[in-house]
Amino acid sequence: MKKNTKHILYFAVTFWLITTAFVMFLFWPLISQEIKYLFGEKTNDPPQEKVIQGTKDNDRIKYDVPNKVSIPKIGVDAPIVEAATFEERDILKALESGVAHYPNTALPGEVGNVFLTGHSSNYSWAKGNFNYVFSILNKITTGDKIYVYYDQHLYTYDVFEIVIVGPKDTSVLQQINDSIISIMTCDPPGTNWKRRVVKARQIDPDPKNNKQIEFELVIPPELVGN
Repeated sequence: MKKNTKHILYFAVTFWLITTAFVMFLFWPLISQEIKYLFGEKTNDPPQEKVIQGTKDNDRIKYDVPNKVSIPKIGVDAPIVEAATFEERDILKALESGVAHYPNTALPGEVGNVFLTGHSSNYSWAKGNFNYVFSILNKITTGDKIYVYYDQHLYTYDVFEIVIVGPKDTSVLQQINDSIISIMTCDPPGTNWKRRVVKARQIDPDPKNNKQIEFELVIPPELVGN
C-alpha cells in the first residue's frame, strides 16, 4: 500500500513539475515583462534622442530618429509602421516590424484620432520582434505620457481615458475634432477576447496649429489584434 502511495505521489509531483515548466515556457515573455515592470524604473520623462543640430522647422526642434512611439512607464519604444490596408493580413504584416498605424486615421500633427495597434502576445513561432510590445499596457493610467516621433518632430500626449471594447466595436476608430492618439491591444494578454484602448490628448506642441484633414474612413468589420 505504501509503495503504491509513493508511486502515485511521485507521478503527481512529476506531472506538476512538467505542467509548470510547460506553462512557464508558454507564458515566459508575459511573465518577464511583468518582472521588468515590477523591478524597473518607472518614468514619464521623454527619451533622450539625437537632435539635428542647426535645423528647425517652424521653430520646432528636429530629431534624427525614425517614426516611433515611446511609452517610458512601460518600457515601450517601437517603430510605427504604416499598414497597407485595414485587412487582417496587412495589419499583421505591419505588426512584424513594430506597431501598426491604421490606414485613413489621423497622423501626428493633424486634427483627429491617430490610431495605433500592437500585440500584447502572440504565438511563440510568429515572426517579428514586437510580439509582446503592449503586454503590460494595462499598467497605464490617466495622466501618463505617450511620446510619438513623427517626421522628425516630437509629439507629447497625456492619457485621459482607457476603455475595454469588443473586437467588433469599431467606434474607437472614429475621427473627431480633437487631436488625440489611441493605442490598442488585445486584452487580457494571451487572449483575443477584448481590446484595450488607451486614449491620450496632444499637449505639445499646441494642437491648435494642427492641420485640418478630411477623412474618408472605411470602417473594418472588426479590430485586428493579438
